[in-house]
Formats: sequence, structure tokens, C-alpha cells
Amino acid sequence: MNRRNFNRALVSTLLFGSWAARATASAEYPDKAIRVILPTSAGGATDSVARLYAEYVGQLFNQTLVIENMPGALTMISVRNLVKSAPDGYTVGVMANTITTLPNMPKPTGFKSSELTGVSNLAKSSMIFVVSAESPYHTLADFVAAAKKTPGDVTYASVGEGTTSHLSVELFTRAADINLLMVIYKGIATAVPDVIAGRVNAMMGTMPSVGQLIKAGKLRALAVTSEQRLSTHPDVPTFSELGYTDAVYELFLGLFAPADTPAPVIRTLSAAFESVKKQPDLVKRLQSMDQELPTQTTPEQFNVFLKKEEERMKPLLIASKQS
Repeated sequence: MNRRNFNRALVSTLLFGSWAARATASAEYPDKAIRVILPTSAGGATDSVARLYAEYVGQLFNQTLVIENMPGALTMISVRNLVKSAPDGYTVGVMANTITTLPNMPKPTGFKSSELTGVSNLAKSSMIFVVSAESPYHTLADFVAAAKKTPGDVTYASVGEGTTSHLSVELFTRAADINLLMVIYKGIATAVPDVIAGRVNAMMGTMPSVGQLIKAGKLRALAVTSEQRLSTHPDVPTFSELGYTDAVYELFLGLFAPADTPAPVIRTLSAAFESVKKQPDLVKRLQSMDQELPTQTTPEQFNVFLKKEEERMKPLLIASKQS
């Protein structure tokens, strides 16, 4: 059976199964294309994951999910557009961790957590703490020792305060009781060459940004933020096993809608996205992007997770505000 026929068969099964039962309350939704706002430009992890889900859910709904890239202003352009959209299920967004940090940033962003609701957690991945392959730091213990010896002199690359490349390092520095100097770049891609050359001592990168460079011997991985070691880099220890349990951190990509979107529409959207997660081909394609399926499977679970993440990040942002 080819993919087209397989997907048609899956759609029929779902429509007459549990998905149809959940969708009954909003039987007329969706009856037109759904707009999906992204805070990033085309080609990155957020864009790739969003387009993958749009393909499968579009087939399920028999409607087009139109991807609209809105990068800029630390994702605030896309977030503001989403919260001002009609809460009818025809404008949604795929956002990452910054959605839990924006409300508590040192500078007001004009956005409150209560203005959006989580619909489905789509994918998760870990981050890897790397140094140049020529660095004198061969282990995380070496790095921590150097940072303790000369506080504030050891540097790391980041794309700015409140971003994943900042907060993931902040969790580690607090756990290790060290002080690093953040060097800000416009993007991780522009930071990588400086880390390779040793002009900046370290950075916390994603698998797409540093994975191949580790394999090529240009970067050295010291630790990963996941709870378990990565199957692609089994020799790299986790922060947790090295004694820094508070440095566990995962990147997530979730589907969001304006807060006042009717509950039946949220249920229909959630059920559709959860249904396509059961397709082995989708899972395989996610894995090829170094992404995994999250454990949350309902909007309620996802929103509890988001609240916990916001509370966990808040002290880090408050400290930044006071410094």
C-alpha cells in the first residue's frame, strides 16, 4: 500500500473511531484552511516539524494547513500576531520554550501566559554543551574547574537573554555554582565558528546545529541536557549523571491557540495531532530531525507542563533583571 492509500485508510479508521467521537462537538470544524504561525524562518527545526505535522493533519482534516513564518523580535512578532487572532481555531502557532519565558523577561514583552493555551506538545529534543575540539577542557569537570579558578572569564555563546541557549546554560551554572560571561550573537549559526576557533569557550547547541560538527571532530561534547544519554552520542554523559540534576532541560515544540478558542475546537485539534503521532512514518521522520515524541498527550497535560516550565524559568529571569 502506498503512502496516499495508507493515509486514506488511516483517515477512514480515525473518522469512525475515537477521533470522530471527540470531534462530534465541533463537526463543522475545520471547513477551511488553517493558518499556522511560526516564530522562525524557513529551514530550522521549528519550521521542519511544523511542516511535517501540517502534511499529516492536513490529510486528516482534508484541509490545508498554511505555514506562515514570522521571525523577529525574540519571537514576539509571531506571538503578538497569534494572541490578536480570532480565537476560532483557524489561526494557531507552533512555538518553542521561549513561550514560557517571554512573560517574565526583564523588559516587558506585552504578553501574558493567560493569552494562549497549549493544544499539543509536538516534539522534544535535548541540547549539547560543546567546546572546541582543540579546547583544554576535555571533561565537564575540567570546564567547571577553570570557571571556578577565574570567575567571569570563561565565556559561552548565546543568542540572548531568555532564549534556550541562555537558560539551559544558566541552569548548569547555578547547579555548578560558577559564573560565565555570555557573548551574544544574532544566531547560533554565527556563533558556531567562534566556538570551533576557540574565540568563545563554549555553547549549548542543538543536534542540528552541532551534531555533525561533533562527529567531524571539530567540536567536543562535554554533556547533554537530557535525562538519558543520546543514542546518537552514547559516549557523552548527561549533566544529571555528572551530579547536576537541576541542569536537565528539554527543547519542546508545541501547538498553541488563542486562549478563548472554544474547548470543542481545542479537543478536535488536539485529537487530530495526537492521532497522527501514531503513524510510524511520522515518528521516523521526526527521529531523522533528532526529535522525539513528548510524554504529554492531552491539552491539560501540556498546559500543566507549560506552567511548571514557566515557574522553573522565572527565578533565572528575575535574577537577570536584578543583575
